[in-house]
Amino acid sequence: GAHCPDSRALSRVNTLSRVNTLSRIFNEDFFLGEALQGGLPLNTVISTGNWRALARRDGENAVATQPVFILPVSALLSPENHAALDAFAEKGSKFLVYGSLVDAPAALLERLGLALAEPLEGEFEIETAPTLPGDTFETAPLATRIRVTPVFDGGGLAEVAAPRLDSRAPSRVYAEARQGVSRRVLAAHRGAFAWVRSITPCDLIDAERNRHHFDYAPPTQVFPVERLMRHVLGAAFGWSLLADAPSPTTLLPRTNIARHDNAFLFVVYSPDTTASMRVRTPYGAPLLTERETRLSDGAALWHPDKSWRLECRLFAEKQPSGVVSVKTDIPAYPCFAGHLRILGLEGATLRFFPPNGFRKTVELSPSAYSGDRLQEPVAPEWEETSDGPCAVWRNVTSPVIIAW
Repeated sequence: GAHCPDSRALSRVNTLSRVNTLSRIFNEDFFLGEALQGGLPLNTVISTGNWRALARRDGENAVATQPVFILPVSALLSPENHAALDAFAEKGSKFLVYGSLVDAPAALLERLGLALAEPLEGEFEIETAPTLPGDTFETAPLATRIRVTPVFDGGGLAEVAAPRLDSRAPSRVYAEARQGVSRRVLAAHRGAFAWVRSITPCDLIDAERNRHHFDYAPPTQVFPVERLMRHVLGAAFGWSLLADAPSPTTLLPRTNIARHDNAFLFVVYSPDTTASMRVRTPYGAPLLTERETRLSDGAALWHPDKSWRLECRLFAEKQPSGVVSVKTDIPAYPCFAGHLRILGLEGATLRFFPPNGFRKTVELSPSAYSGDRLQEPVAPEWEETSDGPCAVWRNVTSPVIIAW
């Protein structure tokens, strides 16, 4: 008669396949949720179908103004999605990828400067590079251990640095997991691509006792790998949102960066208002409208309220530590729609993102007033950024007024 495969063996194969797929999906979804709770400024979600359609467009609006695409590895296992990645890469986009790289396309591994070795599981010690700035805590440091449980973590740790790379595009390793003499990479960056290995914050003791039951572990017991997403976003691409808090268990500010009329809207929810922030962007330290901003080491120091939504059009670079204020000035002069008075600048490079439609009328007066008249204005340089047109003035010392 007809041959039928053993039903028990077939069931076993299908079950193993399902566990592998479900493990990857659970791991990536849970990890991204924890990264958002840890302050990752993800502000837009798009389906892979719409993402592929966006990749096929030509013209000025072909790439969204979002500075970095954040992608799970599982999405890039599809050849169609990986082709969209190629299209965006050719247009100059940047990417922060997260997840296990097992079964990832060879082209993605090469872009990240990584290779695959024997998967390891169990307990690891974490080491981060000095080039990866992190959060600071007063009472105690973060834990330095993790436990990798394949059913929760999309398999074991297998990612290592590639042995041979093009010297013109070196890879940077930001974090590693060490188990005896073996090392596995947790976070890396090469060119327009950065990557973080998704590890769930699984309780060390319960994971050892019962591998099929998940218990969340606090950052005093298990290193919060999900926070590497936010840290790598700053180290690799310049969008640095770091926190200073009393304790590793303090709930950190959660940030969203939206765009409106060529301005940046920093929307922050701070579940614990004892935590402060150090913020730096690719355009410099953000100077919030109608606020005084203290600057230190090139970063803006914020003490967010429980929740706020504040506009930012100005960014300062090469500015000494101190306080800079940005105030909306009185509408004292005809032919202008708006004025901002900036105090506290000392030889800074100042960037301004004007409202849409006002590019031709933007000007800066290097002194506030002479009697009742503005001084001779200084024309800006212009930068065409992925976030819109930006006016630039160099070596600016306050008081100054920007008018448009």
